[in-house]
Amino acid sequence: MENTKRCPYCGEEIMAAAKKCRHCGEWLNAQSPSMKNLIIENNQETNIADKLEASISTYIASCAKKFKTIFLLGDNLSDSIIRQHRKYASIKSNEKVLMAVNKILLYPFSGLGIIITDKFLYYRLVNHNFKIIPLITMFKNKPVGSIPLTDIESITIGRDVMTIGGEYFGNEFIVNGRVIGLLPFTAFNWDAAAEELNQIFKVFNHKG
Repeated sequence: MENTKRCPYCGEEIMAAAKKCRHCGEWLNAQSPSMKNLIIENNQETNIADKLEASISTYIASCAKKFKTIFLLGDNLSDSIIRQHRKYASIKSNEKVLMAVNKILLYPFSGLGIIITDKFLYYRLVNHNFKIIPLITMFKNKPVGSIPLTDIESITIGRDVMTIGGEYFGNEFIVNGRVIGLLPFTAFNWDAAAEELNQIFKVFNHKG
């Protein structure tokens, strides 16, 4: 009786000496499914990172109004700004920083912003689920974290939100259609700053 084995891709039984699965057509001397998926993910990651970098370059070349609160690779993004954002973003040495929003001067009180590398979006935002006393909830349960670029389908800067007293609280920061917090701009023209970022972030709506 001939020896058989299971195809690592589809699980069907095939001959032990088979070099290609007769059921799913996969070559068996290629990378394992996990390695293959890793290569696909890395290609997607590189693809969206390259597109974002190109979008940033295009925006800089357009000579559109740029705000001091937004820092872009090839323009005003400095090592000092990157070091400030490292206070909440665990950026690895093999990551290329593409852009950042806000100066992180007095941590944790003014340590609110985002920074995007070729691998992750890092954020530290204002809690948008504030109730009665906004200025207390602003510094309580702040959304902090990171999202792989490969998991991002869209990023949008939404409406500006005011406190009960009418003070600026921040703009909605929306990832994949969900508000994850408020991103306050350290600039007076919030709508224009939001529009600047939305122009750059359009690239996330055209992945693939």
